Amino acid sequence: MSHSTRFTVCLRLLSEIAQARPKLMTSTALAEKTGAHPVVIRRLLSRLAKAGLTQATPGKDGGARLALAPKRLSLRAVYEAVEDSALIARPPALSPENAAGACPLDPAIDRACRKAEKAFLKALDAMTLKDVLTKSAETAPDRAA
Repeated sequence: MSHSTRFTVCLRLLSEIAQARPKLMTSTALAEKTGAHPVVIRRLLSRLAKAGLTQATPGKDGGARLALAPKRLSLRAVYEAVEDSALIARPPALSPENAAGACPLDPAIDRACRKAEKAFLKALDAMTLKDVLTKSAETAPDRAA
């Protein structure tokens, strides 16, 4: 079973863009900083721009910048911009269309899954890119030593 890394890669992208302000960041530079392929970076930046989280300036001197201040950019907005599916995938038996073959425990399982997803999204709602940047600065190794 594989899990998407789009959300965490986007947090790294957005952090790099925020730290480079006011300079624009190219997809090539972001790829070098994050270790992701430039095509992946461009696809993610496109999703983030569509959600209103980043802006792109085309051309030789172009690049990406934040559309919002880090303190206004919620992690939930990032998650919802780049992730396609539910946090917890439900087997077909839990879908309303397959109610005939359902197990008596399915409604309880579904409630537990929805409750967990709601808590996760609420936690992301409470955090911003500024929180990520602040925690990053607190845990960065002291280079002066």
